[in-house]
Amino acid sequence: MAYPDLCAKLRKALARYARVAFGKDLDAIIQARGHELALIGIDSKNKRYLDICGMNPSDFKIIESKGFFDNDAGFRVSAHKLLGLSKPTDVFLLNADYFKVDEMRAVPLIVHELAHFFDQIAEEPTIEANDDENAEAILKSLRPEVLVREHTKRWALHLAHAARVLQVKNLTPHSTIGKFLDAAIPSYDRDGPVRARKGW
Repeated sequence: MAYPDLCAKLRKALARYARVAFGKDLDAIIQARGHELALIGIDSKNKRYLDICGMNPSDFKIIESKGFFDNDAGFRVSAHKLLGLSKPTDVFLLNADYFKVDEMRAVPLIVHELAHFFDQIAEEPTIEANDDENAEAILKSLRPEVLVREHTKRWALHLAHAARVLQVKNLTPHSTIGKFLDAAIPSYDRDGPVRARKGW
């Protein structure tokens, strides 16, 4: 069962923040790679996945067969290779708690996951101002077991850059880069706040 309104809203949010925070055209990148983007909801309450946009039913069954994994969000480039899906597919996952796509909670998490997307496709980040120092602050804030799970320096540079751009352009209600990053990285993944510096 697909959720067309939610599908359109999430696709719009992903495209918008890829553009304004990273300066990238997400749809063009995915199309140039010859992939599809599947959006999967995480329903923690009922311990199930939601097929938000209506992917191939047999592929969705494959995803369901791997067992339920509860999380806030995730992004997996080339998920078809890992899961054995029928066509080249990148998968974005978002917990139902964030479906409202509010700027305080959901947008920082979406930006976090877009940083994973750009890291996973080996896109080099644009580094300016204090991005490198803030990337180091991001990595230092993470719990050791989180560091080994896809949280690379390149990912942190993408996230630091995006946080600074959104802050400088006044496109986030978070008053500092550090507060945006604290919202982008769930507290259960951190040992404390991200000690970020101002962008310029």
